[in-house]
Amino acid sequence: DAQESGEFFLEKFPNSEHVEPIVLAMANIYENLAHYKKAADLYSNFAEKYTKSDKRADAYYNAALYYESVGNKDKAVSHYEKYIRLFEKRDDTPKVYLKLAGLFDEASNYKTASTMYGEFSKKFAKQASEADIVFSKFRFAEIKLKEKKYPEAEKVFKEIAVDFVKYKEPTKKDPRVQYAGAYSL
Repeated sequence: DAQESGEFFLEKFPNSEHVEPIVLAMANIYENLAHYKKAADLYSNFAEKYTKSDKRADAYYNAALYYESVGNKDKAVSHYEKYIRLFEKRDDTPKVYLKLAGLFDEASNYKTASTMYGEFSKKFAKQASEADIVFSKFRFAEIKLKEKKYPEAEKVFKEIAVDFVKYKEPTKKDPRVQYAGAYSL
């Protein structure tokens, strides 16, 4: 089968010019078989080894995603951070940045999450969607509430409530924005 053939090829011909696409194909096979740890390891190895590949960004992202899915949060964080650092101009980097902030948020690392949410609108002002910017502000304010920093939280909630009428239609329909707007009133 394809899995055995791929493993055989990688073992017998590790320096072949055909290794690069086979590594990705093997990672995809493991992904489809729900062997997420093996898929993550292959994506990670690919991203580290094939630094000139146009598939490198996707490999870092997939490695992070699958490390996260198997509970290896440290490796997930490391790969998301590498993705953000190496590919900061890609269109999806703001979403990856929010995903990383969310991991810190979920782990109750509110200091890091708050910093990331707080910096988001400046860092990605031209790349991020308006809805993502509102969401990041809202999460920042919610964390400030948890930290009992009420004036900071109140300032951001007020900003969200006042700005709500200015948001474009797709932004207003985003459930995260609707919740943020309702909560902030």
